[in-house]
Amino acid sequence: MAIGALLRAPGFGAFLAGRTAAATGTWMERLALGWMVWEATGSTGWLGAVAFLRLAPTLVAGPWGGVLADRAGAVPALARAEFALAAMLAALAAAAWLGDPPPAALAAAALALGAAQALANAPAKAAVARLSPPELVATAIPVNSVVFHAAAFVGPALAGVTIAVAGPAPVFLAAALASAAFAMVLRSGPPERRDSADLPAASSGFLAALPPALHHPIIRPTLMLHAAFALLLRPIVDLLPAVAGAVGSGGAAMLGLLTGAMGLGAAAGGAWLALRGGAPGLERRMLGGGAVAIAAALALAAAQEAAVAAAALAVLGAALTVRAAGGTTLVQLAVADALRGRVMAAWGVTLRVGAALGGLTLGLAAEAFGLRVVLAAAAALAATALLRARVGLRRAQARDL
Repeated sequence: MAIGALLRAPGFGAFLAGRTAAATGTWMERLALGWMVWEATGSTGWLGAVAFLRLAPTLVAGPWGGVLADRAGAVPALARAEFALAAMLAALAAAAWLGDPPPAALAAAALALGAAQALANAPAKAAVARLSPPELVATAIPVNSVVFHAAAFVGPALAGVTIAVAGPAPVFLAAALASAAFAMVLRSGPPERRDSADLPAASSGFLAALPPALHHPIIRPTLMLHAAFALLLRPIVDLLPAVAGAVGSGGAAMLGLLTGAMGLGAAAGGAWLALRGGAPGLERRMLGGGAVAIAAALALAAAQEAAVAAAALAVLGAALTVRAAGGTTLVQLAVADALRGRVMAAWGVTLRVGAALGGLTLGLAAEAFGLRVVLAAAAALAATALLRARVGLRRAQARDL
């Protein structure tokens, strides 16, 4: 079985274990920081602003992370970023223990964490391909997605209970320890696979990788769809505290339930994609995931009860994972290894900058027009982008025939 062979590959099992711990910490930290902002302000505008500040550093740090992944190696670059995250999270834990930081301080923390996470983004994606056997890359990428999104189920559940019992400070401390542990695993593992013939091409800057990506018949429409979903549907994650208030009590337990439902669905979607295996039919599965995500977002916009919202979020999590992991796999299979880090940086920048702008825009729009109206409008616009991507991919298939 492909998954079994992947886990037996030297270093990959340890990488996944460390990735699981760090991703769980990331989801715990995100929930705790969002909860502190919501408790301090009660404002969707503030939630959107903090989401923007967390993701905005991607514009600078994300490309640099891709350059480091191609020049110095994805694994060393990722280890350095995880050590930096551990230090920042430990400082945030200390601040939370000393009292209730004001919203401005929380916004500054989001900015700093966002910079370190953006630096880690491209190396983490490139490391998956470079640590897995070449014939198993199409399995490794969805499996990595399963790990990350399974953590999205476990992390919020742990964070919700911890916040209710002991407050947010222990959540940040646990996330710091998880990032530090992952960095140690990366430092002690085997070297990544690099093609020495491609190393000269890896020395050029970030912008040198963009023309090949933007002119590629598969990468271009896939990247455009990725941008649209980042702008329109990805910000739902950052607006979940407001969703919890719209369909239930709005407490930490309700927020943990909704975020956990989305994470559980995401893990199921990633597992389904990994078990399907291989590249054949991947474009169809990616587009189908996008269509289901749009339907789930519309259902969430109409939900009046917590149970309905949780079900819609579970489906949304599964569909977004299939769309995102499917798109990532398509791009990774199409790109030259010497450009992998920088192209995946462009993928990460697209996600994080789009989500930053989307979180700010949707958060402010929700205050003006209402959360449900904004979610429905975002889903409708995403449907238009999905149709355009389908046309572009069909044209690419027709040229190949």
